[in-house]
Amino acid sequence: MRVKVQLFATLRDLVGKREVELFLPDAATVRDALIQLIAQQPRLASEMSTERLIGSVNIFLNGRNILALDGLSTPLQEGDVLNLFPPLGGG
Repeated sequence: MRVKVQLFATLRDLVGKREVELFLPDAATVRDALIQLIAQQPRLASEMSTERLIGSVNIFLNGRNILALDGLSTPLQEGDVLNLFPPLGGG
């Protein structure tokens, strides 16, 4: 299946583009997509670890926070869009 990953702010800067397309097996989950993304874009490894993705990156699937779904175990479907945002800071 084909899934798009849209990157924002510093994540986009690391990759050098806004969007990455992934080709995943039919039973793939959000975790599977992120593991493949990091393998394809090694610069993201410094910002994202599959061991601690929740909290280190805000992840949305088709506009919904994956924390409101099944987290990293959320199944994906053909044409889904993942949005990745680095944590926000400031004051």
